[in-house]
Formats: sequence, C-alpha cells, structure tokens
Amino acid sequence: MKTAYFMTTQRLGFRTWQLADLQLAMDLWGDFKVTRLFDGRGPLSQAQVQDRLHREIQSQTNHGIQYWPLFHRGTGDHIGCAGLRPYDPTKGIFEMGIQYTHDEFYEPTGLDHPSYLFHRDQRPTD
Repeated sequence: MKTAYFMTTQRLGFRTWQLADLQLAMDLWGDFKVTRLFDGRGPLSQAQVQDRLHREIQSQTNHGIQYWPLFHRGTGDHIGCAGLRPYDPTKGIFEMGIQYTHDEFYEPTGLDHPSYLFHRDQRPTD
C-alpha cells in the first residue's frame, strides 16, 4: 500500500497520525532515548504513548497541525516526526523549531527549554 503524504521534500514524506499507528508511536515515543529530551516522566507506558497519539490526532482535528510522522521516501522507513504545536491558538500563535526566541518552563520536564514561536500572520522579510 502506498502512503499518502500531504507534503513532501525530495527525501521526506509527511503524513498525519492515525489510530492504527500505535506501534509506530510506540517505536518513537516508547523509546526513552527519544522522550528523555522533552518528557520528564521517564520511560512512557503504552497507555501514555496511546494518549500522546490521541492528542496528536486531536490537534490535527482541532487546529490542522500536529507533530507529523516523517518517512524516508526512498525506503518508506519512519524516521521521526516534526511539526507544530498550538501555543496560543486564540491568537494564531504556534510553536515550531525554527528561531530561538526565549526560554520557557516546560512542566513535563520541570526545566526551562528553548522555545520557538510562529505566528500565522508573520511573513518573511527580504
């Protein structure tokens, strides 16, 4: 079965998370080497990973964004995820990893982390 990507680069394909992706999510968020950098709870259980998967799907439904799963287009291998997170959706502000704008307390780790902001009304300047 061919994967339906909503966005591609020469090397990568982006698609949305689906309920059937629990094993894919477990392979990613069930790996403490991955989550130790952004989640202070320690290794995540299957229930915690399933909750994360549901939250990503809900974010796509509610806001049209999520941390989308990425695939290598040549091999079809899942290689991670990237995307946006609602920061203040009432103001159209989303978080993404582009610009080091400020440090912000991140409750799951109990630490200050570099934070990145994107506002949907911002336009690149020449």
